[in-house]
Amino acid sequence: MIVATARSTGGTSVVTPAAFVRQFKDAAVPLLGDPAKIAARIIDGAERQPAPLRLVLGSDSYEAVTTALRDRLAQVEPQQAVAAQTDADSYA
Repeated sequence: MIVATARSTGGTSVVTPAAFVRQFKDAAVPLLGDPAKIAARIIDGAERQPAPLRLVLGSDSYEAVTTALRDRLAQVEPQQAVAAQTDADSYA
């Protein structure tokens, strides 16, 4: 997980781009991905037609995203019958 140093602006914490980059430069965060491979996948994605709406890079990111999506789906699926009860009669 990446955590950047925040600076305070009027009581609000803001993560600065410089703090984010500094973490990698100072080796405060282990970089799991290969920067060249990451850049290549980003370029491939941008050149694809249609381009992907979401581009997950890294096995750790894939695991985190799919876990979060499964959790959200598990919360929504039990509501299917109730959701359908609000459809207009002419919709069925």
